[in-house]
Amino acid sequence: MRNLTTIVLIAAISLAIITCSYCNATKVEFIKNYKVIRLVKEKEIHASKAQIITTFKYIVVTDKETFLCENSFYNSKYDNTNTFYHLQEGKCYDFKVSGYGKSFFFTYRNILEAKSK
Repeated sequence: MRNLTTIVLIAAISLAIITCSYCNATKVEFIKNYKVIRLVKEKEIHASKAQIITTFKYIVVTDKETFLCENSFYNSKYDNTNTFYHLQEGKCYDFKVSGYGKSFFFTYRNILEAKSK
């Protein structure tokens, strides 16, 4: 009986995490006139005995908010590198973003599209 309770609890927590992730990714908003202050490319290296994996995190700091620029399966966006490298510091953009922003469960909102002003 205790094993069944543990399995049900793990399933419920997993479902809640998946639901929150989906809701965060599908909340899309258009925001206007954000000036890019800084573009940060963060390198993450994960190593094990068998392999080394390098990933990059693209962070966009604006005058109003900080964003991530990452791929999004839910929003069919797979060109995060292209989007990030077309941004320029000091220029203003209109963004299409997804997410709720910085909170206990989530990091920054994700940039899906950027159009220069």
